[in-house]
Amino acid sequence: MEDEEIRLEEYRQIREEIRTYIDRKNQNLNFSIAITIGVLSFGYKDNQYILFLSAALLIAFLWFDEIRVLKAIFRAATYIELFIEKKFRVLNWETIGGKFPIQTSIASRTIGNAIFPLLYCVNAILGILFINANNKILKYIIATFASIIFLVLIIYSLITAKNGRNQEKENWKKLKKFKTKKPST
Repeated sequence: MEDEEIRLEEYRQIREEIRTYIDRKNQNLNFSIAITIGVLSFGYKDNQYILFLSAALLIAFLWFDEIRVLKAIFRAATYIELFIEKKFRVLNWETIGGKFPIQTSIASRTIGNAIFPLLYCVNAILGILFINANNKILKYIIATFASIIFLVLIIYSLITAKNGRNQEKENWKKLKKFKTKKPST
């Protein structure tokens, strides 16, 4: 009985951790939108390309954090599915959610979660457009770096969205095997 109570408390704590991650994800998204609106308001007046490029860089960091949060959610949810829900059949949120995802195609998930790429592109493109037309080398250099950052983040996002849950399952299964192996004497 005591083991069951411990497992149920662990379940509650991990569900709370997932909720915290989701809240952080939403805060980052709201902050990114606020940054973009603020920069659009002030950057247009004075053609301040540096504001747009700074906002794009900040959004890139928040986008990267978004991916890390998604991986943490996958990790926690997969732990619940493999270690807790197997013992308590009435707790099956993660098991059912993993088998019947809401967004089944990678394209719909990408489009549904495209706000960070969109905000990044808006800020980066406007920043590049506001650079003095005479300074073509600077435009080229910044456009190149902005494109590289975008490609790295979009590929990382797609890989995480496509393989994240399965990768976490494999990691937990390896850990479970390692943990259950008896030490050789």
